[in-house]
Amino acid sequence: MKYRSDIDGLRAVAVLIVVLFHAGLTGFSGGFVGVDVFFVISGFLITRLIHDELECGRFSLARFYERRIRRIFPALFAMLFICWLVFSWILLPEHFISLGKSQIAASLSVSNILFWRESGYFDVSAETKPLLHTWSLGVEEQFYAFFPLLMCFLYRFYRHRFATGILVATAASFALSIVFLPGHPDAVFYLLPYRAWELLMGSLLALPAFPSIRNNHLRELFALLGLALILSATFGFSKQTTFPGAGALLPVLGAAFVIYASPGTSAGRFLSGVWLVRLGRISYSLYLWHWPIFVLAMYLNPEPLGLGASFFALFLSLVVAYISWRWVEQPFRSVSRVSFGTLCKASGVAVAVALVLGGTGVLSEGLPSRLSEEARRYSAMLDKRLYFEIYDRGGCFLDYGQGVADYDVKKCTSYSPDTTITKIMLYGDSFAAHLFPGMKLLDETAYEVRQFTATSCRPIVTGRQRCDELHERFLSEILPNSGAQIVVVSAYWQPFYERFGAKEFGKKVLDSLARIGNSGKSVVLIGQTPTFYKPVPQILAMRDYSNGHSVALPARNAAAVNAVLSDVSTRAGALFIDPYEIACKGDLCFGALEEGPLHWDFGHMTLSGSLFYADRVFRSLNRLQYQGGSSLNESERLKVLSRGGG
Repeated sequence: MKYRSDIDGLRAVAVLIVVLFHAGLTGFSGGFVGVDVFFVISGFLITRLIHDELECGRFSLARFYERRIRRIFPALFAMLFICWLVFSWILLPEHFISLGKSQIAASLSVSNILFWRESGYFDVSAETKPLLHTWSLGVEEQFYAFFPLLMCFLYRFYRHRFATGILVATAASFALSIVFLPGHPDAVFYLLPYRAWELLMGSLLALPAFPSIRNNHLRELFALLGLALILSATFGFSKQTTFPGAGALLPVLGAAFVIYASPGTSAGRFLSGVWLVRLGRISYSLYLWHWPIFVLAMYLNPEPLGLGASFFALFLSLVVAYISWRWVEQPFRSVSRVSFGTLCKASGVAVAVALVLGGTGVLSEGLPSRLSEEARRYSAMLDKRLYFEIYDRGGCFLDYGQGVADYDVKKCTSYSPDTTITKIMLYGDSFAAHLFPGMKLLDETAYEVRQFTATSCRPIVTGRQRCDELHERFLSEILPNSGAQIVVVSAYWQPFYERFGAKEFGKKVLDSLARIGNSGKSVVLIGQTPTFYKPVPQILAMRDYSNGHSVALPARNAAAVNAVLSDVSTRAGALFIDPYEIACKGDLCFGALEEGPLHWDFGHMTLSGSLFYADRVFRSLNRLQYQGGSSLNESERLKVLSRGGG
């Protein structure tokens, strides 16, 4: 198989855009597409290797898997072991358990399946998962497991329609990704059946499926177009982009065009530049090591990494990647230095040790003895199961998979006949449901609170079938027939403000408030509540705050979204409550009061937080006189905020 330096250059482009995306560098908001470029490259190289050997009559499955083990395992397991050693010193128990699970999964080539099963609205942040990036290795390794068998079958029985069989498989996988993306985005992102078409696109290029381009100008055009497509996805995509599905066509076709046409072109000469080729050769190690290094830096910092810290992490990643390539990858790829027997023994031992280390973290419940008593106390607050019951998740707070038919109207909207008690309906997503325990418990003699809430469903039309069906039923059937006098609307607004833009977002909220008002109910709109860069108990545990402190922490800026919501409230005749005016000064917001953290993750409230904000809601309604307890007075609040913590 003839070496192509331009493909090493393309590897360099792919890994660079991934690393710069993870570094948070401005402009690289779509850098995640570098993984898709890698998939196309892998499919091309693997298929060309197998096809060439089949044509020569010397293909061997054993030799194929030996090459894959030499290529993948040494650097992977070196990274796994060092990650375990380093992160065992700093990860909180819940995150150390997660590390153990992901280490086991990476050792067994099923990381993508694990992260698919763990994905969801309440999942812990990616910044606590040093091995999250191994999901793409899982996809590739599973592809390597079945694809050679498919090629051998097609070559033996359908040699003259070999490329047609691969083309059909490519089209089928692509169709699956399109069909299932709206309802199962996490599965389409992580699982092989929906990603296989990207690798198979590279496979088609390695087969005589397309005629070679003889016209130099046309080759130049294709190669430059390929680079342009990759870069347009890199700079034009973002976390709001619907992806992968059809969205992945841009980087996949871009990579395919470059591989197809770049030899002998200006794009090919650019990609064959000495520094790009050198970077491409260490791209696998760089991909393996950069994410754990960034996670280490992010985990230790309560705020996003600054530019200087990001570039230092990038520099360290390059240094470690070179060491890994030079002294781990290269020796094991040499048959003369490491025999097949030694390789098999070493691989078996590595897998066994990785499983034992990962299992230790899981079975010991995260080795909590590593931490101080105070850190363990805060860490225990990260357990989301503690809060699901008080939110009534699965009841009047509908869980994932629950829809219109699962809402018990009688149970969830029935109020007492006592006319002296104000009836309130809480409406929205989990950022509404987390107010429920506080509003319900604060003064049961004056208020009755019910809820119609659902995971990930904002109280606006979003284009999500489940959520839009719930939204319509609430507005057209449930609310008009309920005894609620006041509807409190709350949600995690920020992502949809960013998705739709201020004008469209404001219109959607206004439409919802107008329909609620038209049903004869008074409306209270809660703005975006403070969200933090890390789970609040994690920050407190890492900084080892002691009980009895009121702590102000850096929070995300929500001024723009709350300004839109305030304007919409005025136009709709609703009462607007801005949580940032309650708990923040500038970008510092209360994360904890004397009773403990107000939030158990980046923004969902603990019972203390729910009571704190519910008190402010009732006070804003002029219905409840504050009787002391959990809150600081104004002078104390400003004092704490000005000093930035306890």
